[in-house]
Amino acid sequence: MKRPFCTNGLLRWCGLLAALLAVVSAVWYWLGKPAVTVFSEETIEVGEYTYTYRLVVPNALPDKGRIPVVFAFHGALDTTEQAAEYMQLDRLAADACVYVVYPQGRHLGWPPFIPEGNPECIEPDLQMFETLCDELIDHYRADPERIYAVGVSQGGAFVCLLAARRSERLAAAVVHSGWLPQPLPTTGIHAPRKCSIAFVAGSVDRQIPPEVVREAHDCFEREGHPTEFWLLEGIGHRWALPCDINSRVWAYLARHSRDGETGHDPLAGISELGQ
Repeated sequence: MKRPFCTNGLLRWCGLLAALLAVVSAVWYWLGKPAVTVFSEETIEVGEYTYTYRLVVPNALPDKGRIPVVFAFHGALDTTEQAAEYMQLDRLAADACVYVVYPQGRHLGWPPFIPEGNPECIEPDLQMFETLCDELIDHYRADPERIYAVGVSQGGAFVCLLAARRSERLAAAVVHSGWLPQPLPTTGIHAPRKCSIAFVAGSVDRQIPPEVVREAHDCFEREGHPTEFWLLEGIGHRWALPCDINSRVWAYLARHSRDGETGHDPLAGISELGQ
């Protein structure tokens, strides 16, 4: 005698298999889903100049509230893509839920000094920063109280200029292997707001030795800026990823806002930034 076909059992197994496939598909989707969206060729007009910038947007943005912004300024002759590669701050956007903006300098650089005969030459770059701040605040829910700037080498020198000339925009800044452009060390900084700044130097940096970074630190400190100086042993002229610099930078920045209260956990999301 033939055994009756077990329709109910077959349906039960088919249902379990479908449920299992759904779970596997969901896990596969979320594991493969990028944590950020990168807009690599954004542009903005500032007077006669067209600036490009690389904008990194975390995909897990909250529905409400404003988002911190970190501006990352590259070194001389670098592109925004190169800066993203050696600074590795895209991970910060994902893990700490912040916008990261890599502006591209004119002629692949930033003003290394203020020319005595043409001090206005730095104004387009300063205006670019302000225009980008407004763009992000108006269209991306960026938090005007938590705008930060970091820079390395010539980009660090430009962060010093921002802290001197546009400090009213900044909650805090980090200058990595950078200097204070002349003639500010002798004429004084006279910033409209005393924003907090951390200065980072590599102990074996031969291009921008620690004493040059220390001089910039001392100038801001003398004028009342809250400052820190970090000397990293064994680090040359580079963004100090071997020292887990991104975790330390974010922990420092996130403690600050323009109104003095961040409301933001400085340790949120930073456990893997340096990996």
